[in-house]
Amino acid sequence: MPQAPADDCVLPAGAYLVGPSHHLMLRHVERPVRFDRFPVTVGRYNRFLEAVREHGSQQWDHTNKPPEFSHEPWQERLKVQEYFTDPAYENHPAICVNYWSAYAFARFEGKRLPTSLEWEAAARGGDGRLFPWGDDIDLEIVNCADSWSGRPLITYEAWREELDRGRLSQAMPGPVDAHPANVSPFGVREMAGNVWEITDTVLENLNEVVICGGSYDNPYRALQVSSKGLSRRRGCSNAVGFRCVEELG
Repeated sequence: MPQAPADDCVLPAGAYLVGPSHHLMLRHVERPVRFDRFPVTVGRYNRFLEAVREHGSQQWDHTNKPPEFSHEPWQERLKVQEYFTDPAYENHPAICVNYWSAYAFARFEGKRLPTSLEWEAAARGGDGRLFPWGDDIDLEIVNCADSWSGRPLITYEAWREELDRGRLSQAMPGPVDAHPANVSPFGVREMAGNVWEITDTVLENLNEVVICGGSYDNPYRALQVSSKGLSRRRGCSNAVGFRCVEELG
């Protein structure tokens, strides 16, 4: 299996174990990429918005982006209305933006979105681990429903009860650097929990995109590196953010 220095955030080309533990597969990453160490933050996204307001976004937009979609965050979905204007949230993940905006942002920084294969390989490393940091469960190193509840939510029923009784009502994304131990073998941080991450793996027939990693309101078992979800390309959520990769070869 490919190996790399533990702190350079570079995913080397090579074969990687991917998939759920009961159905592991070998898949090949064709070219090395460097991952953003952290998810895109509010501060970074605001710099993109400033450029869009000044110059427009045509030079960065996806060719299929519907013209009616704006790159402004979907304000109504934010739990905190000042999330993008209060400096206290500058180091929190950029949320409530859709695939079209994540794609344009990546191009604005001279990068792109990772594929779901690249994302899982970067989170998992070469040894088939369950979480970016290994196989152990530790509520102190991840932002998820269990950590907000203060106890393991082993079953779906336990998580549903917490949700229905409002015990997760205060749960929300936190700073992207809040959990130093939430780190992958390649030095990539906060890949499990906090927010789902948009990838560039698109199901064209459904107009949906694959998201990875789980979020602050998901139970621990949903944070495994193999966990995937689907989101409409035009959809926005306060539980979904993104990060970018840089081509190296």
